[in-house]
Amino acid sequence: MKQLRLSLLLLLATLTLSTFSQRPRIGLALGGGGAKGAAEVGVLKVMEEEGIRPDYIAGTSIGSIVGGLHALGFSADSIYRLFHDADWAELLSDGWFHRADGYEWLTPDGVPMPTERFGQALGRSGSEATRPFWQRGLVRGKLIRNFFEKLTRSQRRKDFDRLPIPFRAIAVDMKTGQEIVLSKGHLADAMRASMSIPALFEPVEWGEWMLVDGGVRNNFPVDVVRQMGADVVIGVDLSQLNRRSAAVEPEPSQGLFDMVFNSLMGLLGEDKYADNLGDVDLYVNPDLGSYGPYSFSTSAVDEMYQMGYAAADALRPQLRALKEKSAR
Repeated sequence: MKQLRLSLLLLLATLTLSTFSQRPRIGLALGGGGAKGAAEVGVLKVMEEEGIRPDYIAGTSIGSIVGGLHALGFSADSIYRLFHDADWAELLSDGWFHRADGYEWLTPDGVPMPTERFGQALGRSGSEATRPFWQRGLVRGKLIRNFFEKLTRSQRRKDFDRLPIPFRAIAVDMKTGQEIVLSKGHLADAMRASMSIPALFEPVEWGEWMLVDGGVRNNFPVDVVRQMGADVVIGVDLSQLNRRSAAVEPEPSQGLFDMVFNSLMGLLGEDKYADNLGDVDLYVNPDLGSYGPYSFSTSAVDEMYQMGYAAADALRPQLRALKEKSAR
């Protein structure tokens, strides 16, 4: 009798594994875009409502934060509350010069706006402060890294394949320009590295690499989630380039670092972006209007979340067809 029960259990396990191996595996690629990542959370909410749980997630920059938290087990509602409630101005306030020093370099929304005293700040004494500016950026990033550390305390294994949903974060080694796909380590560090916009955030030292924002090379990582094993890829692209013609104004800029962000993410990774755009199965590109990477105000976050939700809501028939196909 015991042998019969064991045989039945083995048969059930075999059938379950066979079903998983035969059904199309769903990948989710989340692009970068700073505060615009609130729209990705809106897309996740619709996916949850439709009962779609990705088998793999790859994310760049803000996509690595949204994707990493979702891979760890955070629901869309939980991530939305983090976006909505976080004090972004405070999290971005640990610069090499501070308000306390008389350097009013952040707007109320946390947007870096260097003043005429910016040059004086670069001359401050101390071994760290006198490092070349390109090696550190305006923001140290320790506060936001600590914020990520608190959120990811439930991570038990350093292998990202052992998370509830296998995950990859995209970064770039600023010394070689090489794209780096992070698959293990501390999730908080991976998120912090993937979002390190050059000149704004201090790079993250990771072994022999000095990592900056993955959007420099791959801001829409469809290829990475394919390499993980995805048969079908849902891609959320925060870029607004495909919504604007050459005859209209470019994506609205909120200042110097918005220009740097758009230039780096749009120019250096242009070829790979085009390839990934052609390889995505279900493309979600929310219309975010005039909002930019630094639109961290509460009202902006709320509205971009709704914009992402609306974009995915319009694709429910395709999502349901994908779900039905993956259930076979």
